[in-house]
Amino acid sequence: MRLCWRLFFVIPLLLVVLAKSLAVVETVEIEKPFHARTLSGVVLGPDGVPVAGATVEERDQTFSHVLATVETDPNGRFSFPRAKSGTSHHLELRARGFNPLRVTISLGHFTKKTVLLTLPIGG
Repeated sequence: MRLCWRLFFVIPLLLVVLAKSLAVVETVEIEKPFHARTLSGVVLGPDGVPVAGATVEERDQTFSHVLATVETDPNGRFSFPRAKSGTSHHLELRARGFNPLRVTISLGHFTKKTVLLTLPIGG
């Protein structure tokens, strides 16, 4: 009888652990490029709260090679200060508890200064 009660509590716990380990992580890609003056911005969660410690990678056009990496500060801000105006940059953002996000940012002089990027909830 004791074994049955133990299994009654252990099996649901194992199912929860298994479900979390099998959670699907889906990379979300925004096809329309953002326009900005600098390669910088703020990473937010869906609730609008800044995401500190998110990894922001600048990647090549196919997103297969990492060119540079930064982390967001406590206010969710990131910056790649050496990026040149008139160019497009491909970023992949990652943070625990969120699905990865891929965006392209085109730099120009007559565009908005701060890009707000919202990570989708997930893995």
